[in-house]
Amino acid sequence: MIKLIQCVRRRPELRLADFRREWDAYRELLMDLAPEVGAVKVALSTTLAVEANLELMTQRGTREAYDGVAEVWWRSAGEARDAMARPGVDARLAAMQRRQETFMDLESSSFFFALEDEELDPTCGG
Repeated sequence: MIKLIQCVRRRPELRLADFRREWDAYRELLMDLAPEVGAVKVALSTTLAVEANLELMTQRGTREAYDGVAEVWWRSAGEARDAMARPGVDARLAAMQRRQETFMDLESSSFFFALEDEELDPTCGG
């Protein structure tokens, strides 16, 4: 599987509650666009505001957690490429980017494609 991963930080002037409201609206846009671009799965996550995250960051010496992560899967790179070339998709993607700019700190965020190798862990009871 090929997936697009978006590790997102909110704009500095945006309160967390406002970011989450925008993130929920973004989820709806992404879910609406997914079938049009041939995505087989979409997942959006928000970082928990828990002490364990601060402890983990301190222990490992990492940067602050992203505010949200979006993942969009395709069966192959070819399917993703072909879907993005469909008529009208470029306009929808441009509208999505304009929306991102309103609440995401894009300079501090990271978007990238990755290959997912799925393996079943027999110790998980699955």
